[in-house]
Amino acid sequence: MPNEYDKVLRENFDSLFLSLCEKHLGFKVKAAQHLKLKLLRTLEREPDFLMRVKSETGSEFILHLEFQLKDDHRMLDRMRTYHALLSELHRVPVKQFVIYLGRPLPQMRTTLTEDETMTGFHLLDIHRLNIHAFLTSQTPEEIIMAVLADFGNEKPKAVLQLIVRRLIEVGIYGLEFEKMIQQLGILSRIPNLVSKLEEVKKEMPTGINIREDELYLRGKEQQARESAARMLKAGAMSREQIATYLNLPLSDVEYLAEDLGD
Repeated sequence: MPNEYDKVLRENFDSLFLSLCEKHLGFKVKAAQHLKLKLLRTLEREPDFLMRVKSETGSEFILHLEFQLKDDHRMLDRMRTYHALLSELHRVPVKQFVIYLGRPLPQMRTTLTEDETMTGFHLLDIHRLNIHAFLTSQTPEEIIMAVLADFGNEKPKAVLQLIVRRLIEVGIYGLEFEKMIQQLGILSRIPNLVSKLEEVKKEMPTGINIREDELYLRGKEQQARESAARMLKAGAMSREQIATYLNLPLSDVEYLAEDLGD
């Protein structure tokens, strides 16, 4: 994945994660934690013997032999790792044998369970998802993903206008709005809609003026009231000071204080 797209998706992943799982991947998340992204691993040792074999029937494969003196409970994991690396490197089937030399009867596992076996992966094609699955979200990072979805009968420019409108409706403005538009510009390169987005951006000062738009102002006022509520709970400033600091009517701050029981 090109770094520019990768950067946008990594920046937004935490905001997209729960919705992506529940709406599109088919499961709900109870708890999750980040793991390291780099999957580097140093093998304990090299394979004992590797041969590229062509059988009498004409089949060609990599033959991997391991001679094992100890009954190693980790052997199955080691062989699985070898198999993945050999398959990726040689692009032919891999046949593996462990030749056990020890005296006690071996107890090591030799077969992966169904959950441990990779038989393929699930493919989610965002282009086949309806844009409304993203446009109806309250999360800006999810809204801009609509540019990658199925537009149906909607014209590309109209979709881009809808995306911008939705960003404003959910209260995104100022530097955060500019960031979302920049990310939208990067994602719009994938469906080749950069020129259409530029048209929409040029129309924004008159068609969608984010500094004067009613929805923008409504979002700004809502954010100010949320800030006022937090400041009232903290008790560090008087109601008059909060009203002045946030440029809110004193009556609004008084109402919030009563609602909070302050």
